[in-house]
Amino acid sequence: MLRDKLRPWSGQDKLIVAHHYFWRYGMTLQRTLPGLIWSILYQIFSQCPDFIERALGQTQPSHTIGTQTFSDRILQAALRNTLAAAAESDIRLFILIDGLDEFDDRDATSMHPPMRRSDERDLIDFLHVFDDLPHVKLCISSRPENIFKDSFGQRQGRSFYMHELTRDDIRVFVQQTLEEDSTFKRLALEDLGYKALVNELIDVANGVFLWVHLASRSLLQGITDADRISDLQRTLRSLPLELDGMYRYILGTIDLKYQRSAAIMLLAMSRISPEQPSELPVFFYGDDQEYTDIMSKHKFTLQDLARVNQSMSRRVNAHCRGLLEVRSDPVEGMPTRVPAPLLGITSTRVQVSHRTVKEYLMMTE
Repeated sequence: MLRDKLRPWSGQDKLIVAHHYFWRYGMTLQRTLPGLIWSILYQIFSQCPDFIERALGQTQPSHTIGTQTFSDRILQAALRNTLAAAAESDIRLFILIDGLDEFDDRDATSMHPPMRRSDERDLIDFLHVFDDLPHVKLCISSRPENIFKDSFGQRQGRSFYMHELTRDDIRVFVQQTLEEDSTFKRLALEDLGYKALVNELIDVANGVFLWVHLASRSLLQGITDADRISDLQRTLRSLPLELDGMYRYILGTIDLKYQRSAAIMLLAMSRISPEQPSELPVFFYGDDQEYTDIMSKHKFTLQDLARVNQSMSRRVNAHCRGLLEVRSDPVEGMPTRVPAPLLGITSTRVQVSHRTVKEYLMMTE
């Protein structure tokens, strides 16, 4: 789809699409300017290995990244050489850079001792390098912070706000989430205030799908608890508009009797790496007497496993209020004729409902 849209611009030239996402909580290369340059160069070199020698030439390394070492000056020179080689080779480059507001050069001096810290203006100056290159298109995105709005947001017809484009999609999501709920549907027929609640939710969401997902869950919980329309309106209007505040609010709504187990689960998920297995019945039930009793039997049945698996899913959902979710993923190499209860428990995964949940949990306050 993207390449089709770019075809009128790229014509018969070879099209290379490169992308980078800044992540403040990631490794140094994921949140700094050298990391951005390395990411772009790697993706271009992967498709055009002949560019490597021209880009780097006889460089004199000075700082280690992986098995090679290069200074920031050499990295930027390598990128300029690569862009020049692309222009001469009839190659078009489309580069997507997301999360400018996640740029963070703290502690970068540990990787580049002689270099001063970069700031947002260094990043902006770097991005302006692409301005006058007809064979390069740049698509960048950020939260609407003033420094980025001033630098890029004033270009007529070349910038837009996502919430203006996603309002209709948000409306569809809310309708499918709330208005398809049988209780909500019945109440909406009796009181027009419920329709107004839907419209208010869409307005407040401001195009943020994750926020509206969490807010919808809160409202559905209220409906389950027989909240009146006035209660639901107060709930919606009391919800924090920022995600960090929303997560703090959700944590505050966890039932007192569940808080210990929820804390164990959330703390565990904040420390587990994406590479580690997260089929976590044993992990979450290590201090659970029912699970211990089952596993201590000399023999336990598939029905025992199925009961534990179902119980875990309900427990995670009830205790963590949607911050963690349980899903089933196919297991590679699993025989096709495996009893359903065994397949269920081996394919069950527990994960944070969104990357920002883990970021919030990792923050120190």
